[in-house]
Amino acid sequence: MLSRKEPNMSVNTDIKYRNQLLYSVFVRDYGLNGTFQDVEEDLDRIRSLGTDIIWFMPIHPIGKIGRKGSIGSPYAISDYRAVNPDFGTIEDSIRLLTPAMIMIFISSWHIICWEKVLSANIWIA
Repeated sequence: MLSRKEPNMSVNTDIKYRNQLLYSVFVRDYGLNGTFQDVEEDLDRIRSLGTDIIWFMPIHPIGKIGRKGSIGSPYAISDYRAVNPDFGTIEDSIRLLTPAMIMIFISSWHIICWEKVLSANIWIA
């Protein structure tokens, strides 16, 4: 619960974000193959929905140590400087993100959740 001394996000958030449509993309579960190409091929449809912001769930390789299930959590990132090879190559991700940010005139959000970083991450280990 917020105290009166803590900032209120709804008051401090820029007004331009109040009525924008956010479309969340989880590449692993997107399309038939779960690849960057599947998302890229769907950008026109996403834009036609009136999307202002695309939020990409983590696109980085998933760690193997302490993995939950056979695939693991997308937030258990092993390397923030790489993309998950199951989704495609770094070139594929650039090809996807360039039109998503420039041609379609939308913002692309990518959130780094430091509290969920895999303990075996090369930045920590």
